[in-house]
Amino acid sequence: MNGMRDLALGGLFFVGGIVVTVISLTGGQGGAIAYGAIAVGAFMLIKGGMQQAEYRKAVRAAKARAEAGQPAEAGAGTITRAQADEMIDLVVGVAAADGQLAPGERVILRSVARDVFAADLSDADVQAIYDRVSASAHGFEAGLYRLQGKIPPQMGPTLLRYAAMVAYADGELGAAEQAALAKMAEILGIRDTQKQVELQAAFQQIQRIVMEQQQAREAAAGPMPG
Repeated sequence: MNGMRDLALGGLFFVGGIVVTVISLTGGQGGAIAYGAIAVGAFMLIKGGMQQAEYRKAVRAAKARAEAGQPAEAGAGTITRAQADEMIDLVVGVAAADGQLAPGERVILRSVARDVFAADLSDADVQAIYDRVSASAHGFEAGLYRLQGKIPPQMGPTLLRYAAMVAYADGELGAAEQAALAKMAEILGIRDTQKQVELQAAFQQIQRIVMEQQQAREAAAGPMPG
């Protein structure tokens, strides 16, 4: 994780706690709960800052390895920079199988590319990948075959999970996306039981992200009037 979630939520709790505390103290109330929010917010800000520092260090190391032509760390295994880029293309290929790349899918894609494959993609980068993948009728399968037997065994299920996460991000997993995930599992030799485990894990992660976003919006909105 790059710490952005903790920084954002920590800031919301910290600032919200201060606002509520000022209001409650002005009205002659104790404000003990607000003090707790300030403490939690401060902790999350510190934690997020530390994660950001570690993340930036990891990204710099990954870029240095790529410039030196050395393998790049990604997920649970070690892959080359070219393989990492290929895997990002495949993630886009799954999400775009239904003929579009929804805004939610683009957001999760950029997060996955950054946190898993050490690639900091701009909106223009995402669009360029989508255009390239969409223009190739057989590029998706060809990319899978290029990776077949050349990446660590544990990276196949990892790729499947994150591809499913991005595809789930628009709120549904369409028939074309399901077919693309099935083809990925088939070519990369992922057993059906493992495939189901990864798909379930992807769905749960997306649900958790949605819940965290909702909690952040509610925290930003402040307490409901009594």
